[in-house]
Amino acid sequence: MHFPTTRHSAVVQAAPRQSPRSELTVLKQWLADQRHELMLMLAPAIHEAGHVFAARAHGFEVAWVSLDPDFLMNNPLAIENKCASGEPVAMVIAAPRIRPIHERGCVISRAEWDAVDAYVLECMAGPMAEASFNPHFQIEVAERDKLQANALLWRVAQPSKFKFRSKVKQILRKAYGFVEQNREEIFFLGVMIHNRRTILGSEIDSAIHEAKRLAVLERSGERMEIDIRLIPS
Repeated sequence: MHFPTTRHSAVVQAAPRQSPRSELTVLKQWLADQRHELMLMLAPAIHEAGHVFAARAHGFEVAWVSLDPDFLMNNPLAIENKCASGEPVAMVIAAPRIRPIHERGCVISRAEWDAVDAYVLECMAGPMAEASFNPHFQIEVAERDKLQANALLWRVAQPSKFKFRSKVKQILRKAYGFVEQNREEIFFLGVMIHNRRTILGSEIDSAIHEAKRLAVLERSGERMEIDIRLIPS
């Protein structure tokens, strides 16, 4: 992926005169540091973009996605779902497909297994997307996402620990493949989430459509300039 040009400035302190080779080394290190800092800044948005993109690709509605603490701590749906802490959230509406399976405690059709797979993939696509752009991110720390995924898988797989572990490995491979296949789309959707702070459900599909358009340009080798806001609006 070409690293997009961003409209912000940085101050480089004057340094003693160096050879062309050492100057190139310093420049490369500076660019690497800038890229690392930018990815850390975008990490929460890319994480939520992974959830959103996977949810819509697998037929789940998304009520909204937000990084805005004021929105999150006052939104009735966030309060109802006990996620009004102010931490970033993608509000995926999975209950209509998942609750009957969870309440019954077993899967009775191929369509229900597909729904279970899709739900767990959506849960894990967030941390996997973040890990894809931040090599220092440890997916093991994504406790909320893992708990949601494992709770459903254990419910339908118990009492067989072997079946549970096999299913976890199988879906993690699927989630990894999904994120890698849609890496550019998730990145551009993450930039939109970062810039806008909150995207409502009625705007989600158009944002995904724009992310796909930009990803096509990216893959074609088009050089692009995109805005990445350093200070939330």
